[in-house]
Amino acid sequence: MHSLLLMDYLNFNGSIPDLIKIVFEEKKIRNPKYSLRALARDIGIPPGRLSEVMAGKRNMTLLMAQKLVRLNKLQNDEKNKIFELIKSQNKLRSKKITDRNLLSAEEFSKVCHWHYYALMCLIDSKTAENNIGYFAEKLNLNPAKIKEMLQTMESAKLIKFDGQKYQTLKSSTTTSQDSLNRAIQNFHREMVYFHLSQVENVSTEFRDLQSLIIPFAVKNVPKAKKMLRNFIDEFEKKFGTSTGSDVFGLSFQLTPLTVMKEEKNG
Repeated sequence: MHSLLLMDYLNFNGSIPDLIKIVFEEKKIRNPKYSLRALARDIGIPPGRLSEVMAGKRNMTLLMAQKLVRLNKLQNDEKNKIFELIKSQNKLRSKKITDRNLLSAEEFSKVCHWHYYALMCLIDSKTAENNIGYFAEKLNLNPAKIKEMLQTMESAKLIKFDGQKYQTLKSSTTTSQDSLNRAIQNFHREMVYFHLSQVENVSTEFRDLQSLIIPFAVKNVPKAKKMLRNFIDEFEKKFGTSTGSDVFGLSFQLTPLTVMKEEKNG
């Protein structure tokens, strides 16, 4: 027998936000104290991200969808119906932003470096000056390099120049998958080396480094990564500001210090 508390999932053709609201209401029927924060916890995402999905500002991933339908114990045909609907609506939403957000792998590899994103933060800042000389001084790069970076970012439609100042066009980008893993590896390597150089160059008054070495079960890595990502979301909400004229970087490195069985047997 199919789930039919508030609706017939097999005939559902509403929006993703509507689907979330229905699942939420069905949970509340079972437990009147059930909250949106509890729903976010059960799906495994921060409450703020759930709000963005419900507002149509962010796509729902299939992993989120799997956890969502699992809450109401849907049958296989109901699940397939919902999954196909979500994939279809994600594609429709992506089409609206493709011209602005989709970068080719080649374009993405050109801007997948920390100083490009630091430059975007300076451009976004309401208190920082908006000119090449200032950007060069703040990032300790020569003006020619800054000019080259700005041209690259303009060609990728990340920023624009309105005749007086630079403006960011978007806060996030996406790319095809063919070189994404290598680009991410290079970005991580850059950040580790840069933080290492700051150990010598920046006083502890203006930086911090915390280390923890513990016995750890490999099966807990996904949970640990999710906890770190949730912390990053909360940290950004609390300290991210458009009135800052400096840019800081926060990085976590969760890596094995021993040879894991998976590596040894591989």
